[in-house]
Amino acid sequence: MKKKNSTKKAVKLSIKNKMIATACLLLIIPNLVIGLVSYNVAKNELNQKGKVILKNGVKMALQLIDAKNKEVEKGNLTLEEAQEQVKVYLLGHKRKDGTRPINKNIDLGEHGYFIVYDKEGNEVAHPTLEGKNVWDAKDKSDKEFYLVQDQIKKGINGGGYTYYSWNLPNSDKIGKKISYSEVDPNWGWIVSAGTYMMDYNKGANHILQIMIISLIVTFVIGAVVIIIFARHISNPISKISIALEEVADGNLGVSQVNVKNRDETGVLSQSFNTMLKNIKNLINTVKNSSDTVLDASKSLASIAEQTSTATDEVATTIEEIAQSTGEQAKDTENGAVQVNQLAEHIEKVTDSANNMSTIVVNTNDMSSKGINIVKTLTEKSNQNRATAEKVNQVVLEVDNSSEEINSITETISQLAEQTNLLALNAAIEAARAGEAGSGFAVVAEQIRKLAEESAQAANKVKNLITTIQEKSKTAVEVMEESKTIAQENDKAVKETSEIFNNITLGINSLLEKVEEVKKYSIEMNNKKEEIVAVIENISASSQQNSASVQQISASTEEQLASVQEVSSYAQNLKQLAEQLQQELYKFKA
Repeated sequence: MKKKNSTKKAVKLSIKNKMIATACLLLIIPNLVIGLVSYNVAKNELNQKGKVILKNGVKMALQLIDAKNKEVEKGNLTLEEAQEQVKVYLLGHKRKDGTRPINKNIDLGEHGYFIVYDKEGNEVAHPTLEGKNVWDAKDKSDKEFYLVQDQIKKGINGGGYTYYSWNLPNSDKIGKKISYSEVDPNWGWIVSAGTYMMDYNKGANHILQIMIISLIVTFVIGAVVIIIFARHISNPISKISIALEEVADGNLGVSQVNVKNRDETGVLSQSFNTMLKNIKNLINTVKNSSDTVLDASKSLASIAEQTSTATDEVATTIEEIAQSTGEQAKDTENGAVQVNQLAEHIEKVTDSANNMSTIVVNTNDMSSKGINIVKTLTEKSNQNRATAEKVNQVVLEVDNSSEEINSITETISQLAEQTNLLALNAAIEAARAGEAGSGFAVVAEQIRKLAEESAQAANKVKNLITTIQEKSKTAVEVMEESKTIAQENDKAVKETSEIFNNITLGINSLLEKVEEVKKYSIEMNNKKEEIVAVIENISASSQQNSASVQQISASTEEQLASVQEVSSYAQNLKQLAEQLQQELYKFKA
């Protein structure tokens, strides 16, 4: 399912949508281009036509002025009458409020009309501003553009067009205007015909509306036809695509795709059905073969594993035998060496037994002397203990005396402090007495100094006594330790005496045993040659057995390696068969 979903996500735009989008673009773009070109061409042509109408209107007005001027020259009309007739023709009769209507009989556009200026910018003829000076009139959009001045200038220079922005009739909205101006040589009027650009663009706007409606109708009809055609092509492809996704996911039980189209999509569906049938047959055949291979590989792997285990056990047993045989041969060889060494040692033991007998006798004599020395040491130890006790008693008495001296020094210190206090009080009283107590103050000062010196001397004696007491206590502790050591020494001397007595008894027993060892060593020395010969024969046989077992072990190891290699191939075959079976069972036939 994950694969299927990812495939759907990858297809962001189907064939049907692509065809519809492409066809719609082919419908929209040409029509849009044709419509825009037609609109622009019509607009330009209409603008050009409007400019011709304005220019022709001005030319007609100039011809009318020229005609009226000739009648003035003939005396048929006055100048004022002729000029008023021109104004009436171009606009209309002047009303009571001073305005003139726009003459609808002259087609300058829906909002077009004539304007006549003199060279100073006065409105000679205008629908609403007649008689006013508009020389400083500015463009409604561009405040820097003086439109009347531009019209007069272009009219004097032989005629020209002026483009500017002006309020729409009866409205605050601003529209784009165009005017053509040209000067009359007879009266010096600048005749200007102007109108709004929108009056000429109405036809182009109508064309634009028709184009938009045509585009929408064409798009709707074309879209319907395209959608039907796209479904006719994309639906069979979609069915085949869904079936292919099912097959890709391993579902070979998908139904055959039925497409009735007599084109490439029909051929594609038939080819897909044939491919699906062939894949089903192939998968079923491979499944049966894979099951057989898997069963055979399992049996082969089991047999190889059992053979490998048995061979491994045999090899292990033979290796253990070879190891044991080799160790036995080494031990036997070492035994022969040890027996030879033992024989040499036996001879040495015999010699040592003879020497030992002599040493034991001498040791017995030395033991007797040692016992006598221990007795003397015991007597000296008793004397040392008695002396230490006397010294300890003397040290204790010194310590007691030092404590009494310490008590006396404390009393002296207290007296010195009281004397110092009295001297201080006497000095205070002498100070109060003034001159009469000056001599007494000197004596009090001397007494105070003596009291301080007495206190210092008492403190020094006290410190010395304290040091003596500490030393005395240390001496007492040392004497106690000496006493303890003397007691331990006395005990050790007694134990040493008992040990020497025991040594004497042991030496006597040892002397008897040494004689027995001497006897047995002589007998062992006589048997050693026979034992050495037997051990050498056993060593030679063990070495031969070890060599034979090692050869068998080498052969078994080679056989085990071959069996293990066969087992490895069998395991690989089993794994490959299982993997193949897993991959095949993903397909649901």
